[in-house]
Parts: sequence; structure tokens; C-alpha cells
Amino acid sequence: MKLQIEIKSIQVAENGKKEAGNGNLNTLKATLVYPRSGEGNISTIKTFILKDMKKYEIDPKDIEKKILFKEEIWGDTLLILELYAQLEKSKLKELINKSISENIGNLLDYVPDIGFNISSIKNVISNRLFSEKDDNILLGEARYLICDDLKSGNLPVISLENGKDIELFINQPNREPNKYTVEKGTVTAQIELAAKIFE
Repeated sequence: MKLQIEIKSIQVAENGKKEAGNGNLNTLKATLVYPRSGEGNISTIKTFILKDMKKYEIDPKDIEKKILFKEEIWGDTLLILELYAQLEKSKLKELINKSISENIGNLLDYVPDIGFNISSIKNVISNRLFSEKDDNILLGEARYLICDDLKSGNLPVISLENGKDIELFINQPNREPNKYTVEKGTVTAQIELAAKIFE
């Protein structure tokens, strides 16, 4: 089947490293695991400014922001969602330009909100971008099975959970950051997706 996966909304519960009242820069990595024969994992990276417990609705007319994938799927595949916090856009671009060839990296110069696909031969790049770093915290992840009998329409709300205890903090003016721990298994974010099937 030919499948388009769209993101409708995203809401984060625990963001950390945020100034009081301000949103935080979040990076969503979405991966299709072996969508068809001869094709390895395909990943997409999107960035959002999110505030705790406030749903971010995607403008249906914003094609660049809303579309995660438009791919041909053979049989069943797995969709993996990972949400990260506090990776600055300038830092993300710097890492991408170091990891991808110069010509592809230069394409980012005209992209106002970073959103692009990484093919199977570049899958190792995703692993380098999202290795464990102090400024790149994995807030939560989820796995969703896409079956070959999938119909067009809204998918169930997907909850992302943290796989281990994570330490977050809130910056406070003229004071030490207020640290707190989010325990393993906590639902840290929820994402609403929709699917469109093409003949």
C-alpha cells in the first residue's frame, strides 16, 4: 500500500531545562522499520517549540510540518517515535552538516523548520545525531505496529514513555536550577497521527 502518515498534534508533559513560562525546543524522530523489501529503516526529524501540558496543533495546510512519511509499505511495519528535548536548532544543523555530504547539508539553509527524510543508507546518521548527550535528552518513546489492513483516518493517540529515570530541571533567575527526576515508565508525551492510504 502507499501510505501517508501525518502528525495532527503533540503534547509534552515533562520537558525540563525550560525557563519559567517559555516553551522548549523539542525534536521528534520518527522511524519506519523495514517498510518494504530491500529498504532499511527510514527516519524523519521534526522540530517543535512545546510547552508542558499544552497541546500543539499542527496546521493542516502546513505540509512541511505535518507530513512524517509518504512511502510504499509492503506488509506490516513498525513505527518508532522518539521525542528529545533541548537540542538547539543551530546545534542540530551543525551535526547534520558534519554527518551528511556538504551538498545535502546546504539544503538546510533554506528550510525554516527542519524537517527531512533520511534514507536507509544514511540511517547511521540518525544514530550519531541522537546519541546520549547532556543537551539532547530522550524524553520518551513509543512503538506502533502498522498492519497491511490499515485504513485511512485518525490513529489511536500514541503515548510516549521514558525508558529509564531521567533528570530534568527548571532554570530560575539568579538561583540554582530546580532539579527533579521523572521515573521510568512515565508518560511524558502524547502524539495524534492520521493515515491516508493511496491506491
